[in-house]
Amino acid sequence: MALVRNTWKFLPPYTVPITSQSRVEGLLDGIFFLFNTSSYADGTARVTGSGVAWSFYKTSSIINGVTEVVYGYPATMSVMSQSVIFAGSASAPTISLPAMTVNASFVANSLYVAVQKQANWSQYRSWLSGSIFNSGSSGVNTGSLAKTGSGFAPIIGASVTGIGTINAWECGESVAIACHTTSSTATATALSFAGIAGAFIDPESGDTTVDSEIDGRLYAVATSGVVVGLTFLSLTTDFLNHNATAANAKFVFIQPNSDNKIILNLLETRTLTYLSISNRGSLISFPMYVKDASNRFIGRLREIESIRNSVSGYVLRTSSSDLGYVIGASNAAAANAVMLTAI
Repeated sequence: MALVRNTWKFLPPYTVPITSQSRVEGLLDGIFFLFNTSSYADGTARVTGSGVAWSFYKTSSIINGVTEVVYGYPATMSVMSQSVIFAGSASAPTISLPAMTVNASFVANSLYVAVQKQANWSQYRSWLSGSIFNSGSSGVNTGSLAKTGSGFAPIIGASVTGIGTINAWECGESVAIACHTTSSTATATALSFAGIAGAFIDPESGDTTVDSEIDGRLYAVATSGVVVGLTFLSLTTDFLNHNATAANAKFVFIQPNSDNKIILNLLETRTLTYLSISNRGSLISFPMYVKDASNRFIGRLREIESIRNSVSGYVLRTSSSDLGYVIGASNAAAANAVMLTAI
């Protein structure tokens, strides 16, 4: 049984100040600013906590007062009470990343994201605690997030360098961001880093014991780790596919009714250079499905569809309204991309 359709909205692009373009706290400040704006990129009003507008907060480090964490929750909360958290610090903690096939250390000046279900957003503890929010275990983190957490996945798995623009999107149950380098060279080098977090997988099943949580949803994170490849939709270890290498792409969901993390890959990948425009010139998009490591069907990405080569951050419009928004490999070159649908 399919879930209600998500409607994605595009926030106005954020230009990172030159002095902050190679500092993770500068990116976190930008993410916080984006999710607290009063209008969308199309000019319509955005009211935090209503419609699909998430509520976001930030915390600063005790020692030097810079932003280390930005976290938020959706306007309409299901019984699973999810929260998404972005984090990173100039001096990386010595604890390990939660195991996602690799037990790696946090990298200094890098950007991470996690989702936690059954989270009490009003009782934030610490991004290094056993439970980020006051749920699950109350112990100190010793190498893995506590119950109900996805674990931190790297959006930028190496030190942040030259990020000039941040794009962000939100829908009723998920958020997505793309960080673009300042390069304007439309060549073979990918220029974007990306991450999606929240309930963005539809299990297309009414089973709330094995196939989904009790609210019918699956909670997940997908990140690029390194720059999104120009042909990422035809690869098996790039964005929207899991890569076992520590700082690379991660795609996991939290197993229903447990705290286990299950790795994911696209069920079918496509190189969308051909067969993506109709006879009359209309853009064609393709639903995207995911499987686990045992090749079992897990679900469909909710209103995230593959499209023909496009520029990341591009808005697809009719004469009167937005049709969808592009996340892709580059904001300078048309390359493999996905569309977040707006209708």
